[in-house]
Amino acid sequence: LPLTFSLRTEPPDTTQRVVTTLIALLPAAIYHVYLNNLFSSVRLFRALRKIQVGASGTCRKDSGIDKKLVAEKEAEVQGIAWGTIHCIPTSDGEVNQFSWKDNALVLFLTTVFRATDKEQVIRARRRPAGETAAKRAARQVFGPDVRKNLPIPIAIDEYNHKMGGVDISDQMRSYYQYCRPIRRGGWQAIAWNFLLEVVLVNSFML
Repeated sequence: LPLTFSLRTEPPDTTQRVVTTLIALLPAAIYHVYLNNLFSSVRLFRALRKIQVGASGTCRKDSGIDKKLVAEKEAEVQGIAWGTIHCIPTSDGEVNQFSWKDNALVLFLTTVFRATDKEQVIRARRRPAGETAAKRAARQVFGPDVRKNLPIPIAIDEYNHKMGGVDISDQMRSYYQYCRPIRRGGWQAIAWNFLLEVVLVNSFML
């Protein structure tokens, strides 16, 4: 049976309903979806959790994330040390909200991961460039090294790996695009072109 959303759990935002609509087409199973900041919101993640779908993703300041974390993002220009983590669960405990300082301060929502020192993994990171206070603060942990192995939250690491698949897909499609512009303007079957390019890439890989 497909997954179903009720009116109580369905997010009101049209963009976020794209997520619930696509998930509702899937057969009932255990899922963990990764979303970028265009879709992520506290309300959407609550709705997904109610149907036992895990969710993780970066988010924007207007996503419903705790105001203290929003204030941190707005004050980032003052300089925050690389690797700083600040976690604030929602009042109902259903969504974990945290900020993490990479080259820039990342706002993140998840219903699956914690954001603690114990849930970290070592990864090679590149020293940020730039002369702003935020960049200088982030560079201190690197010392003279251009790249350095540093601990990052498992939630961030998993997100990078899972969302990286989308980037690879886009890259592959760019190599094997079948259509070429012949004139400016005019109607284009965007969805058809996209799906045909996906079929071409998948056929090549198979």
